Formats: sequence, C-alpha cells, structure tokens
Amino acid sequence: MSKKEIKILILGNGFDLAHGLPTSYIDFINFVEIFMACISQVKPESYIVAFAEEKVGVAGKNYLTELFTNADKLSIRCEFKELLSENIWYNYFLAKKTRTGGLWIDFETEISSVIQAIYSLAIAFKDEEAWKKSQQILVPHIFSDCPKQFNDLLKKRDILITDLRKFARALELYLEDFVNRIPVLKRIPEIYNNKFDKVICFNYTNTYERLYQKDEKTSIEYIHGKTQSISTVEKCNLVLGIDEFLDTTEDDIDTEFIEFKKFYQRIWNNTSGSYIKWIEDIEQNKLVAHIFIYGHSLDKTDKDILCPFINLELGRIKIYHHTKQAFGNQIKKLVKLLGEANLILKVYENRIEFIQQEELINDK
Repeated sequence: MSKKEIKILILGNGFDLAHGLPTSYIDFINFVEIFMACISQVKPESYIVAFAEEKVGVAGKNYLTELFTNADKLSIRCEFKELLSENIWYNYFLAKKTRTGGLWIDFETEISSVIQAIYSLAIAFKDEEAWKKSQQILVPHIFSDCPKQFNDLLKKRDILITDLRKFARALELYLEDFVNRIPVLKRIPEIYNNKFDKVICFNYTNTYERLYQKDEKTSIEYIHGKTQSISTVEKCNLVLGIDEFLDTTEDDIDTEFIEFKKFYQRIWNNTSGSYIKWIEDIEQNKLVAHIFIYGHSLDKTDKDILCPFINLELGRIKIYHHTKQAFGNQIKKLVKLLGEANLILKVYENRIEFIQQEELINDK
C-alpha cells in the first residue's frame, strides 16, 4: 500500500459475537438474572449447577461459580449486588425480556422509548390540554402512576440517570472481569491477514487488541468507551444512551434529558474526537481510504460517525456480512444513512462493496 493510501477498520458488536463472546445485551441480562437469583439462595452453588448453564453457557456458569465461591471475588460480587439491587433500568429490561419471551432486547431502543414517553409528559406539563390527554402515559416499572407535578418528573429523571450509570458500570464489570478473559482460539481471516492504520471500535471490549493488534502504532478509537480493570461508577466511561429523537429545534431548548443522549455521553466521558482529525487528514492529503466495516449494524444511531467515513471522496468501503438476511438488512440500513440514490451510485462505482464473511481460522 502506497503512502497515498490508508486502511481503517470499523468494528461493531458482531465482531465480538463472531468469536463466540457473550457480549449481546440479552447475554448480559441473562447473566444478571442468574446472579440476582443466586444472591437470595442459601446455597447459590447448587442453584448455579441447576440453572446457569442453560442461560449463560459453560463459561458463564464457571464464572458465576467463581463469583460465589472464590474469596478473591467477594468485592466484585458485592459491587454487582449494590449496582443492580433495586436498579430501575435492570427491572425494566428484565420485565421487557419476560414479555418478549427472552428472544431479543435492545437497551438503546428501550431507553429511547422510556425517555420519549417521559419527554412527552414534560411537554404536556406546559400545556393544560396536552396534560389532560397524557394522563394515561405510563411506563411499566418506571411509573406506578402519573406524576402530579413537574418536579416529580425531574426527580424520576435524576433516579433514571443515576441508575443508568450504575447499570453501565455493572456491564463494565461483566465485560472486564468475565468476557475479556475468555480464551479465543479462532481468528477472522479478513482482519487477521490485514494490517490497519486506524481502528474505530464501537465495542467496549479489548478483543481487537488482545487478538489482532500487530503494531503499537495502530491508533484505536473506542467511540463508546472501553472497559477498565480499575474503575467505579464515576470513572466508568461506557456510553450507553440514545440518539436524538426530536425533529425540531426543541432539542436545543429542552435539555432536561440530554444526559441520556450518546453525543452528550461521548463528550462527558471524553471518548470522542480523534476520528474527526483522521477524516480531516485523509481529505487534506487526498488519501485513498480503504474502510473495512465488520460486525456493525449500520444503525442510524451512529450516523454522525459512520457517514463521514462512508462519504469520503476517495473512500473504498468493504462491508462484511455473515448471512444473506444480514446483507439485506445492511442495504436497508444504508438507505436510511445515505439515501437511495447515493447508495446506488456508490455501489455502481464500486465505492461500496458487500462481502460474505469467511469462516474463522485457527490461531497460528
């Protein structure tokens, strides 16, 4: 590759899942559900033996056993309990999982639904007619009845913010102390056989670093934060939030719920910035940018980060998929990101290429 070219890898959660790592939201909820059940058991080890493997697999079962039998894990076990006991978000996600049969849950979508419902109540407080119509706006496990005053709504908001930060810290514990330590013997050939100049990681885990990083000079940007071995609720920098849901200038005026939004959390947690300079350098130096996108859903919630790379004038985009259905979903998502005409043009000009993922290979 000449000096006029650059290779950039963009990773989503499908990257971790391809390695068999339990990093989906439902994986975490299943783990927490077993953990919280064990807290109330006289003999948690017996409960783990009886019920854990079916929900969290062998690795999860072994980790839970370690948590409840190893004295060195006492502080972690106590922290999990403190973070999740009476946590309003955990209770809400668990109830949602139960209602949907445990097949799928998306934290960001669910958080957005809750915040939009509460925002509607906040707007209604300013309009008597709207307030009368909003009396039936109730969110199960968030409100038992409709707030009577605006201050009651703000108090609930503050609890939701605090509990979301606690929930994010619990997720960090799970990923750092469990997932980041799971041995992985397989490698993705498209990534293993390439050397990248820059990596943008939407995941919280260190999977790329521990399995693929060949050169310390490779810059890795953790857009949504990265798990840390020594952390607290205050130090946890994981971004767990929502995209903008307002279509008007109200989002600049009504900032009561801004703490839930991803862009705010990126700034608050200091996890954004470097990739903007990468784009500026690529454009100024007229570099041909080879962009490899692996395991990312291409969802519009990350539009502000994905589109500047996909729309680079000299960009050459390779997007990997694991099934024909996933390929179809990628096309649908890109239409929302780029528009139909722009997508067709980029595909026609071979500036966007869809590639079937190869089978994983054994580590050498």
